[in-house]
Amino acid sequence: MSIPLLLAERAANAPDAHAIYGLGRPPLTYADLWRHARLVVSSLRAAGINRQDRVAIVLPNGPEMAVTFLSVACGAITAPL
Repeated sequence: MSIPLLLAERAANAPDAHAIYGLGRPPLTYADLWRHARLVVSSLRAAGINRQDRVAIVLPNGPEMAVTFLSVACGAITAPL
């Protein structure tokens, strides 16, 4: 099963379940994570980036990195640095 299918399934079955936690921040739900991932994939496509393209991610470890990695992985090959 792929990351987009797993996120879509979880968002459909348990949309209010917590997906990502971060210190001092409200948890991100699966519905919000899936919505964010779809927006990122749409933005990647608009920029001409497709599934076979590589996208480098340069962020420190943390919730932003986790969300970015999962979102980009829904639409391209991720290359976290």
